[in-house]
Amino acid sequence: MSRPRRAVAVLSMGLSIAAGSTTVTSADAQDAQRRYTRLEVAAGRSLFEAGCASCHGDDGEGGLGPDIRAAGAAAAHFQLTTGRMPLADPDAQAVRKEPAYTDPQINKLIAYVASLGNGPAIPTVDLDGTNLSTGAELFIANCSPCHGATGNGGATGRGSLAPSLHSSEPLIVAEAIITGPGQMPNFGFDADTRNEIIRYVRYLQARRNPGGADLGGIGPVPEGFAGLAIGMGALVLIALFIGKERAHARGGVES
Repeated sequence: MSRPRRAVAVLSMGLSIAAGSTTVTSADAQDAQRRYTRLEVAAGRSLFEAGCASCHGDDGEGGLGPDIRAAGAAAAHFQLTTGRMPLADPDAQAVRKEPAYTDPQINKLIAYVASLGNGPAIPTVDLDGTNLSTGAELFIANCSPCHGATGNGGATGRGSLAPSLHSSEPLIVAEAIITGPGQMPNFGFDADTRNEIIRYVRYLQARRNPGGADLGGIGPVPEGFAGLAIGMGALVLIALFIGKERAHARGGVES
C-alpha cells in the first residue's frame, strides 16, 4: 500500500473510532442503515439493565425471556414502540399498549439491542408502485389464517390471539413481518413483497362497507351463522304473530 493510501486508511479508521459508532446492517439492501454512537449504546445498556436484563440477561443472552442478541433494531423498535415490552409476566402474551419509555429512551434501547449482534435494521416502507391485488393474494395466503380475511385478528390456539391490524402503522407491519413476534413466523419476504402486503393492510384499514354492517368482519362462516340465527328468529316471531292473529280472529267469529 502506498503512503497516501495508508494515510487515507488511517484517517478513515481514526474518524470511525472518534465517532464511536456501530453500524447495523440489514440483510435487505432497501432497509435503512443506522449508525449508533457509543454514548447511545452505553445509555441504552443502562436502561436495558434496569428494565430488561432480568428476563433477557445483561448481554441479551436470554433467561426467563428469549435470547435477543440477533433481534436487531427492527425487533426492538417493534416491541418498545408498541408497548409490548417490557413485559411484567414473561408467561403472558405481549399485547399492544402505551409505551413504557419515552422516544429518546426507546432510541437508546434500540441502539443497545442493535449493538448485540447483526440483526435486522429498522426497515423502510415504500408503497409507490405496489399492486393492491398482489397484496391481497399475499395477505390471504400468508396472513389471513391468523389475522382474519379482514385483518380483525383472532385466536391462534394455546390461549394466544393474533392482534387486529386496523391500528397498525405501515412500519409496525413491516417489522412484524421481518421479526415474527410471538407465534408469528418470520416469512423471509423481501422489501417489495412486504410493501405489497402493507398496501393491502392499508386498504383494509380504510375500507368502507356499502352493503351495511359487516358484523366486525369476523369471516363468512360465523357471519353466515349469525345471518341464519337472525333470519330464523325473525321467521319464528312472524309465525307466532300470525298464529296469534288467527287465533284472535277465530275467537271473534265464534263469539
